[in-house]
Amino acid sequence: MPTMQTTTPNPHPDLPVRSTTLTLAGSLNVSLQLAREHGSPTGAFEALRDHLRAHQQLPEPMSAAQVLVARSSLLSTMLLAEEGLIEDPYGVLSLDALDAALADLTPGPRGVQA
Repeated sequence: MPTMQTTTPNPHPDLPVRSTTLTLAGSLNVSLQLAREHGSPTGAFEALRDHLRAHQQLPEPMSAAQVLVARSSLLSTMLLAEEGLIEDPYGVLSLDALDAALADLTPGPRGVQA
């Protein structure tokens, strides 16, 4: 499988990206590319990506379907990143960024309770 390249911009090349919106947009781009290559439906990925492009923020509130699409995209992108199959010079799709975005979309308490 060829290495995938992201098209999500980075505000400054020396700063790590920790933005759920940017990370999710990059992940959706990867998911769209893979879906198109394999003839899978792309509608849900495109709809969420188009919203992110138009509004530069997550839908508020996100529907259960949007959360499912976002989480699926992030998880599949994490697998590709773990295998080194994503070329990501800006850190938008680093494992840390993907994990942080996934945590932002996962309801419930975060961290260790004292």
